[in-house]
Amino acid sequence: MIRNGAFPIDILDDGENYYIIMDCPSVIPESFEIYGDEKQIIIKGVKAGLKIEGKYILIERYKGKFLRKLSLPQPINIEKAKAEYKEGVLIIKAPKIKDEILIDSRIKIKISYRR
Repeated sequence: MIRNGAFPIDILDDGENYYIIMDCPSVIPESFEIYGDEKQIIIKGVKAGLKIEGKYILIERYKGKFLRKLSLPQPINIEKAKAEYKEGVLIIKAPKIKDEILIDSRIKIKISYRR
């Protein structure tokens, strides 16, 4: 079940990496903030709304700021994580940590944009 304003997410494990795949059309690419630590990834952004004048009768499409916090089953190397936003889909690749040495630090993930 997805809460109002939440974008659907899949998390894929290929053995070496986690792939977080989020459908997020209409998000302003420059608004993304993606960061985390070895235990979680946090995704923030702003979804743009249409600029049409009139009175709404029904509103189901969220617009405005959003935030998703994702906990992962195994520790990740956040320093090597990468993100790409293309055609309304955000894909984050987060390599797993092979040994159990954890460093408590929060790092921002750089994102590349393709239009």
